[in-house]
Amino acid sequence: MIRDRLIAALKERFPGVAFEFRDGEVVASLESPHPEAGPLAICDGGDEVIVFVDPTVHMHFGCYQDGLTSDQKESKIVGDVLAFIGDLLADRVVIQRLGSGWAGGVKKLEIGKEPSPSWFWKQSLWSRTLEKKKANQASQPTPLKRRG
Repeated sequence: MIRDRLIAALKERFPGVAFEFRDGEVVASLESPHPEAGPLAICDGGDEVIVFVDPTVHMHFGCYQDGLTSDQKESKIVGDVLAFIGDLLADRVVIQRLGSGWAGGVKKLEIGKEPSPSWFWKQSLWSRTLEKKKANQASQPTPLKRRG
């Protein structure tokens, strides 16, 4: 069962992290150290795992490769979830949402890279908010030169 495998893997990979393990659809949850992110909720979706990084932004982790056993698929899904959570907790995932919070997504940062500010998205990392770029700081097109 993916739930049991996920709980065991979370405890092993993140022994010092204060996950709250639960019965039901939500397997584990974790409060964020910053109010702009979280709470993290890891949910058992049957043949997939759904990870919420805040109440509106979530990702689906599944495995739809032919020729794999259900055990192999579960191992792949759990591995992908652990990798994502590791990146999230290390502030290598930018959480993006529209100002009102009705839509959003995530993007992974390259190791050693800082996130680029956005004038459109409200952005945060797991541990902090990213400053919003002012609209007049947005990149402007280069004017065309007249040929003479």
